[in-house]
Amino acid sequence: MENNYIEFNEIDYIVPAETYSVAYSYLSKQGFPVTKDFLLRLLHISSLSKYELASFFGFNPRELDVALEEPINKNEVCYLDDGRLSLTALSKGYFSSLDDKPMVEKPQSRSSTISFELLGFNKVGKQHGGWYTGLRLAPNNEIKSTSVQHAKSMFAKHFHRLVESGDLGRIRTEGKSIPSLYSVDKVTRKKSIAHRIKRTFKINLDNKVKPFYVNKSYENDEAISQAIAQKTDNLRLGDNLQS
Repeated sequence: MENNYIEFNEIDYIVPAETYSVAYSYLSKQGFPVTKDFLLRLLHISSLSKYELASFFGFNPRELDVALEEPINKNEVCYLDDGRLSLTALSKGYFSSLDDKPMVEKPQSRSSTISFELLGFNKVGKQHGGWYTGLRLAPNNEIKSTSVQHAKSMFAKHFHRLVESGDLGRIRTEGKSIPSLYSVDKVTRKKSIAHRIKRTFKINLDNKVKPFYVNKSYENDEAISQAIAQKTDNLRLGDNLQS
């Protein structure tokens, strides 16, 4: 039990990490300007004549032509054989069975800053310590040499999770819909940082040290656990050789 252990030491392990600037585009559902929104909603209910539309909006013929110009040019509204106006297959796709508000996915460009450690390439938070007063762990050389590619891959793989956790800041979208990643355009390494993991050593009355488990918030906790265990074993071996 926890109370049977006595704390006898505390060590910070310093995990090398890097911060990257990621330029990307995402698709988010957005609504339309008021006039176009109502125009699409009306035609979603029923095909209408120009006279009926003009009467609803209170438009004169010229004003109605201006309102119709863009949706007709974008193949969102078309004329039927009887002269009435109707939605096309494209604009019908703007509506869902759960919502009568027309929505369309549009690409939005932005950049965000994110940090990954160089052992298992786990995302780490924004709070970091210094490089001193701790045991520094050696980075995975393969990961370090291709870290930009790893950052791009991990960003794409966990985009939805990063959005939901707020790590990318506030991403504009309509309602509660979750945006989808469109492209990762550029990843730039900004700086090296020290990610610190604190370990408290505890021992019980049988002289057994309490096992240490890395925080499960890491996606790849095995790489960090192995590096910490190896560093600790090396220290023990060094102490035994010196005694």
